[in-house]
Amino acid sequence: NAEQSFAAAAENNPGNDRVQYYHGIVLERLKRNHEARLAFSAVAPDSKFYAQARLHLGFILDEEGERDRARQVVREAIASQKNDADLYHFLASLYEKDLKIDEGIAVLKEGLAAQSVRPAGTEAAVFPRQPAVVGVVIDEQHVQGFGISGAVR
Repeated sequence: NAEQSFAAAAENNPGNDRVQYYHGIVLERLKRNHEARLAFSAVAPDSKFYAQARLHLGFILDEEGERDRARQVVREAIASQKNDADLYHFLASLYEKDLKIDEGIAVLKEGLAAQSVRPAGTEAAVFPRQPAVVGVVIDEQHVQGFGISGAVR
């Protein structure tokens, strides 16, 4: 089974970020959150897997009701990979869940500003999963429940 294979690989290669990340994915899907948290946390900050590991750790933390910590780890992911729209989407949804609409809007604006190449008027290119919502959020400063929860998953 995949989990046993990844567990063996992780045990034999504790410093291998690729193995730790994919082992975390398997554990997350199996709802073995404690073990998945450990695997995702083992991915080094200089790894190409770091941002995605932090994102998945954020999913778990959010699911377990640790929203402040989830926001923190997603911010860490953003710091390492500023051009990943999924990170901004998920972070904004974490604010939305706590009805912190202004903070969520600020995150979406930050995500738009962080994109290195953005053709004029193409929020859809930046946030392809929710283009209409992003446009509304940017235009309306006090939108209640801007509807991006779960946009990443």
